[in-house]
Amino acid sequence: MPLISIIIPIYNLEKYIERCLKSIQSQSLDDFEVIVVDDGSTDESLNICKQYAQKDSRIVIISQHNGGASKARNSGIAVARGQYIAFIDGDDYIEKDFLEKLYNAIRNSNYRMSMCGFDCVDECGNSVRSPFPQNYIPDSISGYDAAAYIGNTMPFGVVWNKLYDATIFKKIRFQEGKTFEDELILHHLYGECDSIACVKETLYHYVQRAGSKMTESYSPSKMDIIDAYMDRLLFFVDHSYEQSVIDRDRKKLMEFFRIAYRKKGGNTEQGKKKLHILFLQYKKQVYPLFITHTFEEWVFVHCPNITMQIKSICRRLVK
Repeated sequence: MPLISIIIPIYNLEKYIERCLKSIQSQSLDDFEVIVVDDGSTDESLNICKQYAQKDSRIVIISQHNGGASKARNSGIAVARGQYIAFIDGDDYIEKDFLEKLYNAIRNSNYRMSMCGFDCVDECGNSVRSPFPQNYIPDSISGYDAAAYIGNTMPFGVVWNKLYDATIFKKIRFQEGKTFEDELILHHLYGECDSIACVKETLYHYVQRAGSKMTESYSPSKMDIIDAYMDRLLFFVDHSYEQSVIDRDRKKLMEFFRIAYRKKGGNTEQGKKKLHILFLQYKKQVYPLFITHTFEEWVFVHCPNITMQIKSICRRLVK
């Protein structure tokens, strides 16, 4: 059995997948399997991966109908044989000691998760944002505190700069059919860890490309961030988080609802229906959690369609 299972979801990544696979094959720690989950690609991505698999027995390929990154990752988890699991997106790439340093961090600390710094690069590998190592990552952090940073500090809000004890996924899976899948699962993963070992080095390269989820215009799927914040608020209340953390995410949740109403749920019937369902979910599950509410929260629950108008008026009065 391999020590580490690397799960790579791919969908139409023919321009990038070779760089990703080459960076994995060059790892200094070579006791791993690579589970490539093709999510119904219509380009040459699958054929490229098959060529690599023919030459490297560590590479396993799963093909499925298009169902999104969450479904692809879950498919990979289901067949993973490693003691540890890592997720790498097919358009990203890693440093040669990514696995070794994350594994050593777990082994030396006896924790169930480790994480490292990363940088944001364009399709050619040029930096588009400063790295996230030393100033953002401590030597170690509790799972409790890591969850509080999810929506506030990027290294804690993504799944791919980490190595996980595979037993963490015995009861936890990604929510399928959702975008912002990382934000929907991470607080639950952190909840399984007393502490997390941190490596203060940039070992992962996140490729921010045109046409990716991060750069697309507003669509109904963007509202999944609302779902993520509501789920996290329920988690925070259930685990007795500090009021300042809860209040911060309550404020951000209202901001995302304001954006959704301003954009009219993506200006489609599907989006408007989805926004209404999210509003009802908030009104039933989240709003009753709190004894006191801000003026904006009260107005939103009772008159959601005029929330944006009131906010606009308040801004004008301040000016």
